[in-house]
Amino acid sequence: MDKFKEYSTICFKGYLGDFATEWWTESDWVDWNAHVKRLKETGEYGKEHKVNITLQHDPLYDEPIKHSRATESYRMDFIDMSKIEL
Repeated sequence: MDKFKEYSTICFKGYLGDFATEWWTESDWVDWNAHVKRLKETGEYGKEHKVNITLQHDPLYDEPIKHSRATESYRMDFIDMSKIEL
């Protein structure tokens, strides 16, 4: 399955999704709260921004099965490689 599919969604700056903090440490919370504070100071908190991702589906997991429910839950992490010096 070679086809790529693009997905788009609207997110809100400073808002977290379900289970986003499930494994966070104290340090993660400190960083997040500082981030939210900066967003509020600049007036960016709560503003919409569009997120686009392009995925190549894995047929083992992504083939729809008619009249069935998902049996597993997955999550994705995105790493911003633009800040890493190589």
